[in-house]
Amino acid sequence: MDLVEQIRDLILNESEGDLASSKEDLHVTIRIARDFHDYLKQYEEPPHPNDTCYMLGTIRSGIDSLFLLIRSCVYYDDEEKWGGAFNPLRSWSYPELRKEFLARFEMLASPQLDRADRLVSLFVLTHLELVYLAQNFPQAVVADVMSGKSESPEQIRRDFDETISILRGLRTKKITDEELSALMEARRKKRNPR
Repeated sequence: MDLVEQIRDLILNESEGDLASSKEDLHVTIRIARDFHDYLKQYEEPPHPNDTCYMLGTIRSGIDSLFLLIRSCVYYDDEEKWGGAFNPLRSWSYPELRKEFLARFEMLASPQLDRADRLVSLFVLTHLELVYLAQNFPQAVVADVMSGKSESPEQIRRDFDETISILRGLRTKKITDEELSALMEARRKKRNPR
């Protein structure tokens, strides 16, 4: 069992069936958090705009799942834990965001966390993903386009539609998580061969 499935199953088991209808959204949200974790581990310094654009697209592809999931979660957990976990006014440098995200991600699989703490930690991670997206949009996209190495808007749309199709295949069990990882890695290498 890979880490995404392990974390997903921990949350599902702790929720005693409350999140059964959100299993796919939970899986996508954790999967993107793991992809962002891997990305941050790879880049100690802010990466090239092409790599940044790829990650922004990955984060963007999971926003619907994130919104659906959080609506399924907040009604049954401790409101104080939710409210105190997020500081919307905090300014994040890349090193600070990277350090916080990597540390929190490692905690997700910890048996010491209860359901509420695990879910809050997951949503803090998604909050940090969205902070990263906001910090780098649109300048990373502009830099990518201006570099001349960027794909056309039509190709970007096709890639986005393909990503959504792949994620839907994951939801409906038409592809495995390992197949998804291989597809996403092949696409990343194709876009950024360096």
